[in-house]
Amino acid sequence: MLNSYGDFRAGDASKTAVSNYEKRHNLKDGKPVENPNPNPNPKPEDKTDDMATIIANAVSAAVKPLSDKLAQFETEKSQATRQEQIMAKAKEYGIPETFAKRYAIPDDADLDTYFKDAKQELANIGFSGVTPPESAEKKIEKENESIAGMISEGTKTIVESKK
Repeated sequence: MLNSYGDFRAGDASKTAVSNYEKRHNLKDGKPVENPNPNPNPKPEDKTDDMATIIANAVSAAVKPLSDKLAQFETEKSQATRQEQIMAKAKEYGIPETFAKRYAIPDDADLDTYFKDAKQELANIGFSGVTPPESAEKKIEKENESIAGMISEGTKTIVESKK
């Protein structure tokens, strides 16, 4: 019984060894196979590449919203900075802020040249600066000061006449 079991195991082992050898060397019944499967067992490197791709895609998906938000903040900051530069340069050339806001200034334009030309154009059409009319509050303040001055002089006159 023991001998027959040993013979069974040995026969099974030889069949397994032959089939493994044929698979490894692309043989069938001792002859080469014409269309062997190029990757019957995926190499560990392939799994590593797949895993790296999966990780890279996951990281990219997680980071994308943050990078988009950062890009938006950077764009807003650069626009605000550019607007500040435009207003400062307009003020330097004596162009009112309200006029400077109306100009469509290209992003790559040299501000010195642009506002020098704008100032010349405004001068050519007769613009030399506009003084806004006095507000009602300033008029009232001036009138109050003049009334207070008249009362003060009247009081001095009365005091001197009683002496």
